Amino acid sequence: MPTIKILKNKDELYNLKQEWGVLHSKGITNSPFSTWEWISSYEKIVMDANEELNIICIFNEEEKLIVIAPFLIRRERKYGLEYNIIELIGSDERIAADYMDIIIDPKYLNEGKRLLMNYLKGGGDFKWDLIRWDGILDDSKCWELLRQFKNEGYEVVQESMGVCPYIKLPKTWEEYLGTLSKKSRYNIRKKRRDLEKECKNNVFLIVGDEDSLVKAMEWTCQLHRRRMMIKGIKGFSISSKFWTFQKEVAKEFFVKGWLCLGVLEVDGSPVASQYGFKFNNKLFHYQTGFDPNYEKHSVGLISTGFMIENAFKEKLQEYDFLRGKEDYKFHWAEDVKTIYSALIANKNFRGLFYFRAAKTLGRLKTRLKMLWDRHSESK
Repeated sequence: MPTIKILKNKDELYNLKQEWGVLHSKGITNSPFSTWEWISSYEKIVMDANEELNIICIFNEEEKLIVIAPFLIRRERKYGLEYNIIELIGSDERIAADYMDIIIDPKYLNEGKRLLMNYLKGGGDFKWDLIRWDGILDDSKCWELLRQFKNEGYEVVQESMGVCPYIKLPKTWEEYLGTLSKKSRYNIRKKRRDLEKECKNNVFLIVGDEDSLVKAMEWTCQLHRRRMMIKGIKGFSISSKFWTFQKEVAKEFFVKGWLCLGVLEVDGSPVASQYGFKFNNKLFHYQTGFDPNYEKHSVGLISTGFMIENAFKEKLQEYDFLRGKEDYKFHWAEDVKTIYSALIANKNFRGLFYFRAAKTLGRLKTRLKMLWDRHSESK
């Protein structure tokens, strides 16, 4: 008979490293953001006192791991009450990882989802008020669970969180350039030539050893933070905790061969960096940074171009810019994926109260915006 185990502390998480890796490698849709390396780094560095691991693991009759639901329980106070909310680890705004999902052995897909659903409905040894899943794709294993919750009378709402531009990579860099507009091709080549003329010693290097990794991650951190601060943008990505987490992940991913970190140097100094992950024949473009003093040279555009060109050298099939509608992404990519958030209310007082209070507040905001727009138009 299948058994269910809940991981609630770091020792249990760390003991599952090998089995987690084996199960994760079986799914072609799994992303780097649900690997043991990403999740354990989050637990180690990012988790707060109001969060608790609640990773659901399901084993079959042969004690083989077939399901990992990488959940945590967040205790959140809102609308005058405190709630227990189930989230996918790392999907909050502090890290904002995309393509979050449940990990299931493809051979046990239907059975795994059925067992997980039964456990969530029963409540197990924990009492949840809400399930909040962010950053899920159309093909996420969460969707069937959402449909089942809805069919069984639970309050469910889902919303688009935005788009993730991506490139389906052809066979060669030149072939890819041919898919861009004539103006874009000219601009890419011209920017490179101009930089070479004005700065004789420039090179784009992909990190290949641990010593270079430490330096490059520090440069990436400093370049990104400097640019954000000059632009007056505040957020978790300029915090020391965010970069402590990223440096830990980079070390773990480097060992596994999943890291792709490129630095553009001019006269021996770093002026731009590209921080991404190679996984399942894709390159995930996670973070960038560049020296604002070199903005006139378009070093952000140039280094992104070198990073994409490197993806061809690695014989990857897709270049994914992840969440965000920034203009520079659409300079390179035409196709998009949509990611979603979902909220499920349990059939208890707190769950239903939260859900209905949120809907009422949403309607009020919509109504106030309409009134404000009418007032502005009448002036």
